[in-house]
Amino acid sequence: GGAGGSMCLVVIDELDQLLSKENEALHSLFGWAAAPSSRLVLVGIANSLDLMERCLPRLRSRGAAPRPLTFPPYSADELAAILTQRVDQARVAAGELAAGAQPPEQPAAATPAARRAARATT
Repeated sequence: GGAGGSMCLVVIDELDQLLSKENEALHSLFGWAAAPSSRLVLVGIANSLDLMERCLPRLRSRGAAPRPLTFPPYSADELAAILTQRVDQARVAAGELAAGAQPPEQPAAATPAARRAARATT
């Protein structure tokens, strides 16, 4: 719609997977979102901290540079908690664990795996 119309939120995970030789698709998306009368809100998620500077420098010159939000990597303890929570959710979904039941202690394998993953992301 027009100026009073609804906003459109588009979330693109793994934004770096859309990179191409000319990056026209990404330039178009960010350009549409930056247009003065745009009702488009674009949220791009990427693991690369320098993606915009490295791959999409034309956005800044066109006035379409996104505002980056940087989130720190998870710690080993946070990863272990997330993995344990996801396993417990899967067990509830599979009927192995009653919803709301207290799961057994965290599997011993989750912590070393989480520590390796945390080291790889820092």
